[in-house]
Amino acid sequence: MEPTIQKSELEREFERLYQRLLHQQGNDLALIFSSQGDYQKALAWYQKALVAREKVLGTDHPDTVSARSSIANIQAEQQGLT
Repeated sequence: MEPTIQKSELEREFERLYQRLLHQQGNDLALIFSSQGDYQKALAWYQKALVAREKVLGTDHPDTVSARSSIANIQAEQQGLT
């Protein structure tokens, strides 16, 4: 059995800050790619932002719900539904 490794307070804070940055900047990058018509890259960044938002804000937060909506909109755009 492998020993359990405890994350230090510094590591936990780094992870929290990284996720917070990813949820903010990932969404911005997705918007840029979407406006350029690069829906695959936009979708990838929206998905990364969604995962980060779920970790930072929780699944029911309005920003997390908005991220899910953005993903649905991109998928509809890719399928020519908009």
